[in-house]
Amino acid sequence: MQIFILVLAIIFTLIVVVGLFIPRKQTFTETKDIAADKRRIFNLIDDLDSWETWSAWSSLNDTDLQKEFPGKHSGSGASFEWKGSKMGKGSVEIVRAEPYSSLEIATQFRNKRFRVIHHIQLHADRLPVQLTWTATVKTGWSSPSRILGRAVMNNMQTDIHKSLILLSQLAGTAAEA
Repeated sequence: MQIFILVLAIIFTLIVVVGLFIPRKQTFTETKDIAADKRRIFNLIDDLDSWETWSAWSSLNDTDLQKEFPGKHSGSGASFEWKGSKMGKGSVEIVRAEPYSSLEIATQFRNKRFRVIHHIQLHADRLPVQLTWTATVKTGWSSPSRILGRAVMNNMQTDIHKSLILLSQLAGTAAEA
């Protein structure tokens, strides 16, 4: 029994110590060139209904996903809440939308334990349009929260990568049609 308690104490200590070295704020950026009109790309991101067609945060990724839109579906102030078996619970809100240029989107996870701020920039000096997506996760002060925040960021990187591929395909297909 003493060995079991000692092992638990060591594991707990490791979690606390490791968590102290993980920053509360973690940032990830991905850039993708998209061969489509900047208005088409912006409108797909700005319209939360269209996320179902290109976003990794949709029923494409979680077949049990349920969404509720309390108000607007596009533009600054648009939001939805979700609940799913794979994605858990959370919410998305478009905090700021500068037409055809940039968006700031806030995502809350797990009863507001994690907050992710997304900055999406469209650089449209030429074709293809360069889209830069920066996600910043902010966690609580505790070590377990920081460790879980790192896991959230790792999953976020994968989801953003998938979403940009789908967005590029959808926007490019529409541009060719």
